[in-house]
Order: sequence, then structure tokens, then C-alpha cells
Amino acid sequence: MAKKASTKVIHKGGGIAIVSLSMPPKSSTGRHVESKPYVVIPLTAGTLDRQTYVAVKGKQSILKNKIRLKPHRTYERKTGRGVDHELFNNGSEPVVLLKIYNQISKK
Repeated sequence: MAKKASTKVIHKGGGIAIVSLSMPPKSSTGRHVESKPYVVIPLTAGTLDRQTYVAVKGKQSILKNKIRLKPHRTYERKTGRGVDHELFNNGSEPVVLLKIYNQISKK
């Protein structure tokens, strides 16, 4: 079983939340759902394996892809109704990144 990645809220206020995600080698975030869009800022290089769980006509499917991280090269993740997924650091080096969430809900 993979080690658990750790998260820490480092700022919340002014309509945003910033979360630090630290993933030691051979760790996982655990399966979770992101309900809001976010921007990722990698602080280290590395490759993460992502599994996204989707239901198609009542059947569960798993989509797998790799995320190649370069320090300070941001990417955006638009979640829509929520993305059910899990990240794995199967590499030999730790991965650290920041996730910035927009906390202002649109009505």
C-alpha cells in the first residue's frame, strides 16, 4: 500500500485557498473528488500518475495518464461537477506543489 501524501492549507481568505501538497516517493493522495477549479504550481520536478474514475452508462471506468511537472510551470484543472481521481508519485524523488482554489462561488 502506498504512503499517504500530506496536505496543508497555507492561506485561506480573500476568495482563494492555497494548499501545499507534499508527495514522498511511492505515495498517493488517496481517491478524492475536487469540486472547484484550481491552478497547480509545481515547486519540484517529477512525474505523477493520475487515475480518473468516470461512470459511463452505469459502468465504472478508470482513465490513466501521466502529469509531467516542471518547477513553476503552472497548469489549470477545470473540474466542472467534480473530478473523482487519485494521484500517485511512483518516482524516487519527492514532489511538492501548490494548489490555488477560487473560493468565490458563482451564482
